[in-house]
Amino acid sequence: MTVGEFEKAKEQDLRERATQLFEQAGAAGELVRTALLTEARFYLDEIDRRDDKFRSRRDFWMEFAVISLIIIEISFSYVAFREGKEQFKVLNNLEISSIATASTLTALQQTMEQVNKAMQEQVALSYEVALKVQIDLGTSRLEITNEGHTPVTLWGAKIADQATLMQPRPSVLAPGAPHSIPAERVIAVAQQQMMNKEIAAVPVILFLKNEKGEQFVARYVLGGGSLNTIFSIHTQVISVTPSVWSKKSK
Repeated sequence: MTVGEFEKAKEQDLRERATQLFEQAGAAGELVRTALLTEARFYLDEIDRRDDKFRSRRDFWMEFAVISLIIIEISFSYVAFREGKEQFKVLNNLEISSIATASTLTALQQTMEQVNKAMQEQVALSYEVALKVQIDLGTSRLEITNEGHTPVTLWGAKIADQATLMQPRPSVLAPGAPHSIPAERVIAVAQQQMMNKEIAAVPVILFLKNEKGEQFVARYVLGGGSLNTIFSIHTQVISVTPSVWSKKSK
């Protein structure tokens, strides 16, 4: 077998050649047997060398594959770490944003509550009953002016200890528009008190409703006296309070 044939020979060919040499050595003389066995051993060593080379390559590629897998795993771990870090940043920013949003909503709610309260107060002021009451001695009439923002209805009046007079139909007091009712009884009571005490203090009670139908009682005192023999009466407001009068005034 030439060198070229030896290098190209497969493991099976080398093993068959070694087997032939072992068979020939069995029938040969002492010197020839030794030579044949030595040659057979050469082929077997080549087979072992090739096996060792194969195993070395196999082990190398297995180690290379293991190292590659480790590198890939480390790479994935690094990528996962970076992604986790980015997700943490996003979640942290989201938490901060949520806290800021919650604070904004709380502030907005407080603002809305304040606005709502202010609107309710404004609405309440719109329906507040405020009257200016004065007496005109020249015409003997009690002038009532609605100084509020919405119409008020006058349902009745009570002067001093006299009976309460309720109107069958209420008088509408428009904002800013004066309204008058007869005041002869007020003047008469004031003059009678002045004859006895030289001063007059005539209580007047008005029964009212605002535009929402809420009932109010307005109390005044019409005070009078003589100044240089001139009779005069002025008005003092006592109170204007919500009160149900529809039943107890009858």
